[in-house]
Amino acid sequence: MGDFIRFGYDVTDDFGDFHDDDLDAVRSSKWETLSRNATAFIIDISSPGIFESFQTTDPDEKVETTSLFKVALTCVSNFIRSKIICADRDFIACVLMGVAGDQSSESDFKHVNVVLPLELPGAKSVIAIEKLKENFADSKLGSGFDASFADAFWVVQNMFSRVTCSLSTKQVFLFTAQENPHATKSHLRKAMQQKLPPDGFFDLALFWQSTLPQLKDKTTLPDPTVKIKELLYRVTTKEYTSRALSSIKVDLFGKEFAVKVFSFVNIARKPTGVKLDKNTNKEVFSRTEVVSNETGEVLMPDEIRFCQTFGSDKICLTKTEKDSLKYISDSGISILGFKSMDSLKFENYLRLSHFIYPDESSINGSLVLFQALLSSCVKQNVYAVCQVIAKSGAYPRLAALCPQQEVIQEDSGIQLKPPGFNVIYIPYAEDVRDLTLKIKQPRATARAEEIEAAKGVVNKLKINFDPENFRNPFLSRFYAYVEALALEKDSVDEPEDTINPSAEAIDSRLGAAGKAFVDCFSFKTAAACAGTKRKATAEASGGGKKPSVEVDTNELRKASKENKLGKFTVAVLKEACDLYMLSTDGRKQNLIDRLNNFFQSS
Repeated sequence: MGDFIRFGYDVTDDFGDFHDDDLDAVRSSKWETLSRNATAFIIDISSPGIFESFQTTDPDEKVETTSLFKVALTCVSNFIRSKIICADRDFIACVLMGVAGDQSSESDFKHVNVVLPLELPGAKSVIAIEKLKENFADSKLGSGFDASFADAFWVVQNMFSRVTCSLSTKQVFLFTAQENPHATKSHLRKAMQQKLPPDGFFDLALFWQSTLPQLKDKTTLPDPTVKIKELLYRVTTKEYTSRALSSIKVDLFGKEFAVKVFSFVNIARKPTGVKLDKNTNKEVFSRTEVVSNETGEVLMPDEIRFCQTFGSDKICLTKTEKDSLKYISDSGISILGFKSMDSLKFENYLRLSHFIYPDESSINGSLVLFQALLSSCVKQNVYAVCQVIAKSGAYPRLAALCPQQEVIQEDSGIQLKPPGFNVIYIPYAEDVRDLTLKIKQPRATARAEEIEAAKGVVNKLKINFDPENFRNPFLSRFYAYVEALALEKDSVDEPEDTINPSAEAIDSRLGAAGKAFVDCFSFKTAAACAGTKRKATAEASGGGKKPSVEVDTNELRKASKENKLGKFTVAVLKEACDLYMLSTDGRKQNLIDRLNNFFQSS
């Protein structure tokens, strides 16, 4: 198990995924994801060690018997499922090497079999991988045949080359149990070294470190793993690449340069439904036509007018005139000036921010000008105030370009933060409201012991928040049911609701601080409220307390509908108002009006 290793590489640059010679097209483009990824998995089954059974040792998982081959296929299956939800336009392929013979038309080599061709992720791919994992012995593929790694890489490279659309990254993940492949066959070893790309990542040093250039100078290498959770994490971590939303120009007082726009946080929403024909099950498209009321004929776009009421007059506009009213300026970022970083208040942040990085492919010299602006802002501790128009005709927003320096981890040399500007959207003057409370009487302030009691509660309930630990229960349940239908499962695996608070855990964590807070403010706990009966405060003539009045809520509601609440006594009406947490002040008619309004609104 210790020699089970994984290999993955990127063959493209992170920032070379957007190329457009026409700057006008760049300026008018929407902020949408433009790049797509292609990922291929190569599973080496030529070594019998990959089929050896072992028991999982992860304390967080149920102990079960599995094999390295099943772990690899589970990783592929989970990767496809995550892609279906997160990036359904990416391409995925899976290749087996070391089989008895090729049974697919995708490969020209004898011992290389394409299980999944390079295609979009879907339920069919998941079902194929799951069937292979459970019934590999019946698949007649065979295993243990000496196959060339160069042939497998050649097959994957051919699949990548046949993709017609632009790809941001091309990745290959290799699962193998061979520390020193082709040790006795120098020609296969040399061919493999030639087919491997110059940029990559691997685990062990016996053969792979001497083959891949970027591993030659490393003294420590990542530990191998057979844990499914850890393996999937390592695979999907490579997928968190920086995808540009768009390329847009920046006007720096007459000097222009281009930047790419990135978004690091997006709101996850349930996908919209697609209408299908009930007979053919094909997607149905809708078309809208505008028809004249007088003639019944379909109107052309230039025959349609839009009306805007101005006082008692109606102003008719064509579509072109209506669109021109929205136009303020071309898309882009226009810098207005600079302010100190100390003047930027957190409460002025309006929405999710963006991140910009220079785009040399759109305007030459963008990198140099961008770096000069970034260095100057960092040195003087200022941010740039600018106007942002995402596309032509879009709403202009006021934003602050906050400089961000590059941060590199000292031990590994990994870049933690890239250099660039964070686009923080800030309000206009009309958006800021004066919330000063103009109250004549003095405001009540909390006592020192009350403040300390509240601080104790806050400190006890502080958590290290990580959004990765809290999943949207609505989306999780939705995708669980969709996946069960698509994969033809007999039952649905109900996802865990990670945001549902645990009262027991909160009470245990609070401890004495919770009791001190309750005692300080004289709050009643739920147990105390449950054991206390509501009592009337009116005193009887003998000096005793008047017993509580029985209230029939159904009878009260019926009497309210029939406008007959006046038949009840004042005591009954007050008890009803107290029951519904309404004011009990005033005369009998005030109580009746209050109850009538409550029943009508509920």
